[in-house]
Amino acid sequence: DERPFVFDGAFDCCVVVEYLSRRFDKVGVTGLSLGGMVAWIAAAIEPRIDAAAPVIGAQWFDWAARNDAFAGRVESLERLFETARRDLDRPTVDATVFVDVLDAIAPGLRTRFDAPRSLALVAPRPLLLVNAERDPRCPVRGLATAYLHVLTTTYRTAPANFKLYLEPDLGHRLAPAMSVLVFDWFRRHLLHQSLPEDLASCHDPGRDFVFHHHHDHIAAARDYLANFTDGRAALLDFDAGLSLVPSEAAGEDDQAAAEVEPAVQADP
Repeated sequence: DERPFVFDGAFDCCVVVEYLSRRFDKVGVTGLSLGGMVAWIAAAIEPRIDAAAPVIGAQWFDWAARNDAFAGRVESLERLFETARRDLDRPTVDATVFVDVLDAIAPGLRTRFDAPRSLALVAPRPLLLVNAERDPRCPVRGLATAYLHVLTTTYRTAPANFKLYLEPDLGHRLAPAMSVLVFDWFRRHLLHQSLPEDLASCHDPGRDFVFHHHHDHIAAARDYLANFTDGRAALLDFDAGLSLVPSEAAGEDDQAAAEVEPAVQADP
């Protein structure tokens, strides 16, 4: 039977994780864009995922609907939303159309599986959200609000395991710094090792991973990933395929809570 959008990939991910968890010491999941959504939802529902790092995928859908911040998402599925607009006899793709489409193609994604609730389900496992500051598909204000709420509630006792990185001045794209952050996250939380010196030395001490010579460091990151064979973890990447490693056996906090709680409480 056909399964809903996003949840179909998350279901497939969980099936693979079930298999891998019997053969590997640890399993991590990452993905880019739609793959990031899959990684995020899979981590929320599959406790055998030891660490996750969704990239430009995590977002708060209902916040976008309530704050007229869904134009980027509509553009990514333009034909679908335009068809829905005509079927609903609406003059434009407004919030009503946006909500109707989301609820039809992925029931629950805007309510019980939206960011404020599903991110909380990952706790206390390591979860890194890697997003872009100017990404119109994943509005940063909504995500940051949900992040601050979850950080100060379910992750309150394990704040080091829940991080949000926003790449400055970037839209819905992947920057080299974002890739290195993901590699570092898995290196630390799956292998308990630090980054290799050639990558760790490539950032400005004043800010995480600011690259000065992008092409050189893209190559360094690729080399690092190609040599990710320490033998104690499995890494799932639903955009680059499966990369398997053999196993050896502040003031804004209150504002965020005030904004997120009514929406969560209102969900059926």
